[in-house]
Amino acid sequence: KDDPKNKNPKNPTKVSLNKETTITRIITDHYNDGNGDASGGTIMLKDKSGSIVGQWSARPAANKSGVANAKWICNPNVTVQPGTYFIHDSNPATWSKNALGVGFVEVIGIEK
Repeated sequence: KDDPKNKNPKNPTKVSLNKETTITRIITDHYNDGNGDASGGTIMLKDKSGSIVGQWSARPAANKSGVANAKWICNPNVTVQPGTYFIHDSNPATWSKNALGVGFVEVIGIEK
């Protein structure tokens, strides 16, 4: 079961894109036992070879249940080619993970 109460992902968090895509938003989950994480931080995107595509400041926001600072949001507006990309979060200690040890993330974009 995927539960945001689990923290500190140990396995790579990745997204695979089939088309050239402009990534407009990346959101990581920092439920953190209901405390959120008000620090904000950075979200980084790396390509399959490990090269940094970009790193962006993330602002904390409430989740749908009203837990303050449970989501970290950045708006990269970066265009990437088809492929697999890895998401890194600057505070894995509060980043929620699923049963497979992968961080909770939403990647929103527009395919070209």
